Amino acid sequence: MNLKDILNLFEKKVSVIDTDNNKRVGYFMDYTTALNNPEGEWSIEIYPSKTSSSGWGYFESDIKSIEEI
Repeated sequence: MNLKDILNLFEKKVSVIDTDNNKRVGYFMDYTTALNNPEGEWSIEIYPSKTSSSGWGYFESDIKSIEEI
């Protein structure tokens, strides 16, 4: 998955399925580019609501699919 291609989903409600087939639903509220990430790959943050202070982080290699809902 190339996360540069999903930036149009920023701040929208999404469904994420990871490589272990776990599904999470939340808002795509933050991301880190590969250049700014010590691990060298894109990562995103999904929050249960737009006002949540914590959520779930995913590296690009951990995402099987992501779609707007």
